[in-house]
Amino acid sequence: MKIIVKSVICLFVVSSTSLAAELPKNPTALALLRGVESARAKYDNLRVELSMEFADRTEQCTVPCLIEQAGQKRRFEQFVGSCSRVGIVTLINGLEVRSYSRKKNADLEIYDIARSGGLRGNFAFDPRILGLDEITPTADIGLGRLLWIETSDQVDLVGREAMKGTPTWHVQAKWGETTSDFWIEEPLFRVHKRVLKAGDIRVEIDSEFNPKDKISPFPLRVEVTREDGKEWKQVVETVNSFEVNKPIPAERFTEK
Repeated sequence: MKIIVKSVICLFVVSSTSLAAELPKNPTALALLRGVESARAKYDNLRVELSMEFADRTEQCTVPCLIEQAGQKRRFEQFVGSCSRVGIVTLINGLEVRSYSRKKNADLEIYDIARSGGLRGNFAFDPRILGLDEITPTADIGLGRLLWIETSDQVDLVGREAMKGTPTWHVQAKWGETTSDFWIEEPLFRVHKRVLKAGDIRVEIDSEFNPKDKISPFPLRVEVTREDGKEWKQVVETVNSFEVNKPIPAERFTEK
């Protein structure tokens, strides 16, 4: 009887060890992605000035923007640029979005945050996702979803790789037939590069950081290139000012 008990215990240990070695989400790789999330999420009050330069094979234009954010409230203002002759203000309070253009007798639109992107042409994204999303980020997507922390089927640690002389960890996540590769600098948890692949679609996101700043996880310049067969699009986001822990006056989140 004692021999039988020992055999069962031995088999259980072997099976448990085997399962641990084959975990679909590598703990170290997952910790790196969570580090990126927490490094950015800890900032609630932000004021960001940036410009977005859009280009494809036929045209090129620019949108200057100002983003102010305090907790669940966000004001995203698009100024007149070569992409648009009319300024647009989008105000977010939780799930409610209010948007209006700066033209005479313009209507105030009120809608749910899930309908804030797409054909409306309004930008309203959280500035904390800079360098993580592709060309037209939506207002309702959060850091966890962008990093595939919960949605991915598998997360692997590929190894150490240098990005323009900076040591990074290469992490690869898989979600169905789609892959997402991240190059993460530790301990600042800066994402220097991200590549998404799904069939014929390839999106590459390259970020540049202030080498003198040893605190901020946010990039100063982001270049996003999307290739879909013969189609090619690019947006370059240039940050002119990125202030954190900045008190934002309450009236900035009204229609004034």
